[in-house]
Amino acid sequence: TAAPKPTAAPTTEVHMVPVSPRLMVAVSSPREQFTMAYMHGQTSQKLMPIYEHLIGRNVMTNLEFPQIAESYGMEADGKTWWFKLRKGVPYYKDQVPHKDYTVTANDIKFTFDLSIGDRGNYPTKSTRSAATWNKWFGGPENWEVVDEHHFILHGPRVNLDIGWFLSDEWQVAMQSEKHWNAVGGEEGYVADPIGAGPWTFIDRKVGEFFHHERVLDHYRVTPGFHELYIQLVKERATRLAML
Repeated sequence: TAAPKPTAAPTTEVHMVPVSPRLMVAVSSPREQFTMAYMHGQTSQKLMPIYEHLIGRNVMTNLEFPQIAESYGMEADGKTWWFKLRKGVPYYKDQVPHKDYTVTANDIKFTFDLSIGDRGNYPTKSTRSAATWNKWFGGPENWEVVDEHHFILHGPRVNLDIGWFLSDEWQVAMQSEKHWNAVGGEEGYVADPIGAGPWTFIDRKVGEFFHHERVLDHYRVTPGFHELYIQLVKERATRLAML
C-alpha cells in the first residue's frame, strides 16, 4: 500500500513590523550640523538622509550602484564623466512628492555650483573646501546640460574618483534649484530643506537631535521604520548607557 502523501499546512503571509515605529540612534555631536547638503565631508550626510545621490554605495561590499543616475561612465581621457538620470525622480516633503519637482540635469549643475562657493552663479559662504571641489569639478564652464536627463562633467584634470565623491559616501547630494528659487535662496532652503532621499525632514536642534519621517512610497526604497530620531550625545559612556 502506497504511503499517503503528507498534507501541507496552509501558509499565512507574515508581515514584518518594527518593534517600535521610531528608530533612535545616539551618535557623537559633530562640529558642523547643516540641513543643506554642503560639500565638506561625510558626517552631515548621515544626519540628513533626506538627500539622494547620483550614485549609491553598498556599505557591506563597497560596490557602487546607480541611484539617481540610471547609468554613468568615464571617458578614456580620465576627465570627462557623463550621467544619464532616471526620469521622474521626485523631491519629497512631508513624506510625499513635493509639487512637481523632479531631479534634472540642472540640479546637478546647481549642486556643483554650491560646492565651489563664491565662484558660482549661486554663491554661498557656507560650503566647505570650495577650492578642493573647484579643483575636481572646475566651474560652470566645465558643466554641460545636454538635456533634462543628461549631464556631462568636462573635468579640468584627470580624476578617477568622481564616482566615489558623487556617491552617498559624501555630501554631494542633489538639491532642487526650483526649491532654492521658490523659498528665496539659501536661508529659505536651510529652514525648509527638501531632497530626493527616502526620508523627509521634520526638525533639528543644534547639539541635540535630528528628526526625520520616512517617505511613504519612495521611488527606490521605503524605510522599515516610520521615523528616524538621531540623538547627538557627546559622551561615549552616555551613548553606551542609552544603547
